[in-house]
Parts: sequence; structure tokens; C-alpha cells
Amino acid sequence: MSRATTIAIKDGILAYDSRVTQGDRVLDDNFNKRRTKNGVQFFIAGNMTDDEAVMDGYFSGVDVIEDIEGNPNADFLIVDGTDIYYGGVCQEAFWKMKLTNSTPYAIGSGSSYALGAMAAGATAKEAVQIATRDVFTGGRVRIYKITKK
Repeated sequence: MSRATTIAIKDGILAYDSRVTQGDRVLDDNFNKRRTKNGVQFFIAGNMTDDEAVMDGYFSGVDVIEDIEGNPNADFLIVDGTDIYYGGVCQEAFWKMKLTNSTPYAIGSGSSYALGAMAAGATAKEAVQIATRDVFTGGRVRIYKITKK
């Protein structure tokens, strides 16, 4: 199962859709794609089986891990307090980089729609709603407000 998805962040608000697909079928339009581990928030776009690889990679304390076992394939946004990270995990490596809090950002299959919408003035939530034009983005749009520790 996949969470080909849209996750957008702007002005301290992170918004994400709720659609889960398998191939060309919609399985769920109300799935909460947010995961929490040790107080850190994970928003992962990609295969549902890759959550642990992403979380393990993050808590390893390094920015790049090479030669990951299995066949993971996911992008993510991670919120750790007020720090925001973008990264990915694939068969070759786990990697992450810190984002600035001032630049709107989006990942996932509908990210082009979301980035265009935010550039035109949309909020993160509005941007994800617009991104539902992408067939793998849909369902309920949730938000997460980034606050200081």
C-alpha cells in the first residue's frame, strides 16, 4: 500500500492529505499519515512499509546512511520541535536536510500543485486541497501546527 500523497508546509502549518492507494485503487480517504516517535512528528510519503526505515534513519543521528537493506522508497518531512527536515530513504541510502522555517515547501505526488498554490498565496491547507487534482492525493486534509518546545 502506498501513501503517494501531498504534504505542504507554510507559515508554521504543515498540511497533509489522507488518501491511501494500491496501484490505481483508492483504499482509504481518511488515513492519518502522521506518525509520532519519541516526541518527533513524521509525515511520510511513499510505501507504508517504510515508516520504520525512516524513523530508524532519523534517530541514528547522522544525515546519510548508505546501503539500507530491503527496498525502501519514501520521502518525508519531519518536525522535531521547531526544526523541520526534508529527506528520503531508498535502497541506496537514508538522507535528510534541515529546511528553513520561512520557505514554503511541499513533497509527494501533488507537490507541484501545492507549490504553485502557495506561490499564489494559498495556505498550506488550501494548497493540499488544490493538490487533490492529483489522483493520488485526496480525502480529508489534516493540519499540524509547528510550535516551540
